[in-house]
Amino acid sequence: MYLSMDKYPEAIKIYDGINEANPKWSCPWRHKGEAHYKAGDYAASARALESSIETNPEHYDAYVWYAKALYKLSRFAEAKTALDTAMELDPEEEDSHFDEELPEDEIEQLYQDILKQLKK
Repeated sequence: MYLSMDKYPEAIKIYDGINEANPKWSCPWRHKGEAHYKAGDYAASARALESSIETNPEHYDAYVWYAKALYKLSRFAEAKTALDTAMELDPEEEDSHFDEELPEDEIEQLYQDILKQLKK
């Protein structure tokens, strides 16, 4: 709820507790990564999203948000790899109804931006 209200510090605190109690559950890690991303802490976002992917290597949304965080950190080759991995997964496999669905055009723009950076 805090995440949808743009109350990122409060959301992160809740996700910290959930992650501590359920460290193998990928969704709270993914949402914590989104909260850090939206708060502008891209390094913390990437760390949380790495944990999400580690606990569920099939977590489509985690890879997309991870690519977004890596892009902000100027880690363009890694961002491309994350986004390529996401594209190999089925986004419908995610069973969370609380995920913010990123528009396809936004994902495509991110991919094009990554490719542009890699050509420099």
